Amino acid sequence: MVYSAGSDGSQFYEHSALEMFARLTYQRLATTFRKIQLQNRVVMPDTFNVELGRRIRAARKGKLTQAALGDRVSLSRTAITNIECGRQRLLVDQLVDIAAALGVHASDLLPSTKHEKVASMGELPIGQMPTVQRWLTSVKKTPVRRRA
Repeated sequence: MVYSAGSDGSQFYEHSALEMFARLTYQRLATTFRKIQLQNRVVMPDTFNVELGRRIRAARKGKLTQAALGDRVSLSRTAITNIECGRQRLLVDQLVDIAAALGVHASDLLPSTKHEKVASMGELPIGQMPTVQRWLTSVKKTPVRRRA
């Protein structure tokens, strides 16, 4: 028999060795499964932040290293890398600081919001999505019921 304390330490529970082995094995499997899920998850690209990061990288190239830019705006080199790859979002004051450090206006770094760019990244405007189109069609065909 194996004894374990309760979460508050006031009670002791009696377990068979097999039950304890099963619990530990389950916990290890669940942890491993969670790690695999996190490694294999598919993240849809945030097109705005990807384009913003691309513009920051283009403005930085030839002027500053990621580390030097990070020092000027009080961010780590890793944070600058993540921003340039579109994995990390920026606060407005950080965008202004980065633009000043690069010697450009903040509005020059902002991407346009044209639908052509969204569609080129594999996403459709909401009105062109097949599911939305089917729903709109079904709503149009549904007769309107009037109350008497």
